[in-house]
Amino acid sequence: MVVNGTEYPVQPGDALRIEPADQHSIHNTGQSDLKLIFIKTPYLPDDRVDL
Repeated sequence: MVVNGTEYPVQPGDALRIEPADQHSIHNTGQSDLKLIFIKTPYLPDDRVDL
């Protein structure tokens, strides 16, 4: 996980809190599929991303 230009290694079971103005990205460096759960509040329809 990269937050505001700083890389943070994460493992299964880790939880992260990202502040609203933080820039963030996720890179799967493992060999298997990456599964994530995002919880965002408040819900804003314009923030939706369909994959």
